[in-house]
Amino acid sequence: AQREFAEMVRRLAAGVRPSSRQALALHLEEELSPAEIAQVLCFPVAKAKTRVHRGIVDLRKAITAYLPSEIQRRSGFCNA
Repeated sequence: AQREFAEMVRRLAAGVRPSSRQALALHLEEELSPAEIAQVLCFPVAKAKTRVHRGIVDLRKAITAYLPSEIQRRSGFCNA
């Protein structure tokens, strides 16, 4: 289940706005701090924090939109 969830998050993260995608990936996959992300991407720390935050907001919206349809599909409510 954990592997399936991680794969779902990876797929949905592809929909994160391009300007935030790389910062979010470094945060989630490499577990880098905002200061480390700023250093890798040559940004000020505040910009790295903003991009991670915006990426999380986008990802949260994508997960929220995905889950209701996935729950319906798995429970048999929607046979499409």
